[in-house]
Amino acid sequence: MCVQRATGMPERLLRCLLLLTLAPKGQSGCSRAYGCKFRWAAGYEGVRQVLVEEGGIDVHAVPGMTLPSDLPARFALRTNWEIQSVEAEFPATTRIMRWSTPTPRATPTRVFL
Repeated sequence: MCVQRATGMPERLLRCLLLLTLAPKGQSGCSRAYGCKFRWAAGYEGVRQVLVEEGGIDVHAVPGMTLPSDLPARFALRTNWEIQSVEAEFPATTRIMRWSTPTPRATPTRVFL
């Protein structure tokens, strides 16, 4: 499944999608520095909340992420980003429908069937 985010995504979310080629040693562009941010979270739900706060997408899948081909499933996406589309990995054999409208919380949850 592919979730496409709205344009204007912060550079930190795009870094993992980019290929970096360094210049030979001693030349300009021969190195690249990266940083990371550590956050404390109180429990599993806290980790999910930090993920959303840091620009990620929290996914709940029921009954799970791997299913037999004849079993229906639901998944919920929670993010601060506008979700423009959700696409199936195998579109010929998968149907995705919006099951609910976003919740009125500060961080909307969108449920799909």
